[in-house]
Amino acid sequence: MHRLKYSWFFILWFLFSCREQSARVQETETTSELSISISQTEKIPVTYFAPAGKIRGEVLVLPGWSYNRKRWLNETRLKEYARKNNFTLVCPEMGKTLYESEFFPETKLKWATVPGRKFISDYLLVQLKQKGIFTGDVPLYILGLSTGARGSVAIAIDHPLKFKAIAALSGDYDQSQMPKDRLMTSVYGSIEEFPERWKNRDNLALNAEKLNTPLYLGHGSQDYIVPVEQSRLMRKILLQKKPDLDVKFSEKEAKHDFPYWDSELNNVFEFFNKYR
Repeated sequence: MHRLKYSWFFILWFLFSCREQSARVQETETTSELSISISQTEKIPVTYFAPAGKIRGEVLVLPGWSYNRKRWLNETRLKEYARKNNFTLVCPEMGKTLYESEFFPETKLKWATVPGRKFISDYLLVQLKQKGIFTGDVPLYILGLSTGARGSVAIAIDHPLKFKAIAALSGDYDQSQMPKDRLMTSVYGSIEEFPERWKNRDNLALNAEKLNTPLYLGHGSQDYIVPVEQSRLMRKILLQKKPDLDVKFSEKEAKHDFPYWDSELNNVFEFFNKYR
């Protein structure tokens, strides 16, 4: 009996050791520029940051509407937290996307030839894996701000088993509550003519029951770009429809800006580290 007990202990120890040894080790810190191909002529740039040491997680970093991908890296302490936690950062240039799932005849603004949500699932994640990045050998996470926050939730819904946790800061989740929003209208057409488009799969609040990934939800109460009511509503719906889902809500007296997003990073990485 004792021999069997020790045999199982040895097997478990061996498997754990193999897993630890198989983890990627980055010899030196690097920041590199990659490109993801939509076609032979259309390529999307991606900045990839990898700290030195054993890689323990990878974060897909989604920018807001018309925000350069490097602003996350240059205007916050994101790289500092990535170093501290041994996480890599994948920062795609998402331009003027709302992380939409499709375009329509009335769509006036197309960030690329494919919708943003489709690009991430069908192009970015696929080609990153081909490059040996975001393969799933270490835990995967998403961090998004503003429209990137809605992107975080959308991608987690599309890939319910892929990500350990996500963080969404200053996001909008129910566009039907903002019927005069110019950006939403530029993609979906007017809500008066096409109400179903404003309440379809891209309405994340109305699809909240499909979210299975732990969520850190943050918003500034002085946000005059995206009303804090959007995050309050998302939290309320998730508490009702997904009571067992871990949803951490943070509301600070802050604006829609990088000082606020920087102030949330410590809490975000603490939340990520709960899910390793």
